[in-house]
Amino acid sequence: MAKTEIIEWLLQNSKQVKEVFLFIIVVTMGTITKMIIAVRKGTKFTISWLVSELVMSFFVALTVYAVFDQFLAVNKLFSFMMCAWSGTFSTSFHEKAKDLLAAIFDYLKIWIKTKLT
Repeated sequence: MAKTEIIEWLLQNSKQVKEVFLFIIVVTMGTITKMIIAVRKGTKFTISWLVSELVMSFFVALTVYAVFDQFLAVNKLFSFMMCAWSGTFSTSFHEKAKDLLAAIFDYLKIWIKTKLT
């Protein structure tokens, strides 16, 4: 792709590029806030912890974005703020999802045992 083609594409899609840029900035700010709070509470800072927190925060933020922007069609800024806020709670979401999956598998294990006996 030539430089002029890239510039033309950016100009044609400027609204979407701005939205993606704003989304990344807001979610990154929420993730940094979450990490600062975790380090102050005594969490050991490692590269693997940093990467896992970034991935989880962006995954939760994308999910919230899909709900608020795509399904509820609310204001973009409100959607982005909800993404950042929920991204800061991604560890809580992760723990709850883990508990839910453990409960489902425990129930399935009991159900299989009762059906086989």
